[in-house]
Amino acid sequence: MDTLLTNIGQLVTPIRQPLRRVDGGAALRVIRNTTLAIHNGRIQGIGVERGSGDVTVIDARGGVVMPGLIDPVWVLTESPDWERQDESAQAPDELYLSWNQRLLERGMRMGVTTLELKCPVSRSHDRLSALSHLGRRLRPRTIGAVLASIHGDGRTSEENLSSLVSEVIPGVRQRKISTFLDLLWTARAGFAAEARTVLRAARGAGLRTQVSLHDGGAEDEFLNMVGEMEIASISCASFLSPRAVTVLIENDITPVYLPNVMEGSSVCGIDVRALVDSGVPLAIGSGFGLNGSTTSSMWMAMGSAMARMGLSLDDVIEASTLNNAYALDISEDAGSLEPGKWADLMVLDLEDYREMGHCLGVLAPTIVMINGNLVSSS
Repeated sequence: MDTLLTNIGQLVTPIRQPLRRVDGGAALRVIRNTTLAIHNGRIQGIGVERGSGDVTVIDARGGVVMPGLIDPVWVLTESPDWERQDESAQAPDELYLSWNQRLLERGMRMGVTTLELKCPVSRSHDRLSALSHLGRRLRPRTIGAVLASIHGDGRTSEENLSSLVSEVIPGVRQRKISTFLDLLWTARAGFAAEARTVLRAARGAGLRTQVSLHDGGAEDEFLNMVGEMEIASISCASFLSPRAVTVLIENDITPVYLPNVMEGSSVCGIDVRALVDSGVPLAIGSGFGLNGSTTSSMWMAMGSAMARMGLSLDDVIEASTLNNAYALDISEDAGSLEPGKWADLMVLDLEDYREMGHCLGVLAPTIVMINGNLVSSS
């Protein structure tokens, strides 16, 4: 069945462009008083009239239509103490799934249509399987990632390295649990060689790779490594110097900033505005589940990016949609409203999209659609 979204006051979308830019600043297209046609879960056209077939018409009531938000950094979390202590609670694994499912569905109702679910490898394969279970049981669209570390968990680095290469990565491949392996970078002597071993093993198993930075240091070693490896994105890019971020862009690697994460190095210490003006297409995520994260809200991340990083509203719209799609290697299908892409979108009860800058902390879409399906409405 086809769908026609009518009475759109403004359709707002980033414009697809190469990852390496020539001119700085976000590029948004705003189309007024239009319609959007959906066929087989994908956008068929903008500004088209109702067809002759079986069409479901949805009235946007003059609101603002924009792509669904994409969150590239969301970590699965244990259920809270108060829920685990409840005598009537579910079994631990079911409670774990139920808790995360509720959180994710709440995010969907707030306009998140795609997110990357990261599961720490220390949770064991049973917990890693939650990635595939949740992907089948709920919306939004989920992309699984194994969050791996070579250092810690009470074992030596050699033991962790051996476990990742000989057990975890083959197990993930066999069970088809994850799309990405996200390796936590550690600034210590000899780590770069270990990281190469893990990332090559992951690529050999058919996994895409990412690197997370939770502290600074050993930047030159890090840059030498990323120049050799096929890495999609770097999380917590606020720990990198502007020079390092420029190197990432030259290697088609998307830097992801986490303005909701308050611990550690402050993004205020880096002139992110200058990076954007120079053509760096940065991405932003909620960072939910990481130490120091304050909220799962992508709206709050957008507001924090404006307040703490000096970004404009247009910048954060592009960062939380199209640039996040680049970070997850799905930019051909998601991140903007263009014919042929997934019909992942939301409708906001606003007369003009620029009103968002005054209400980012309290926005709630009136309509959310994923693959052309109505998943939330009010």
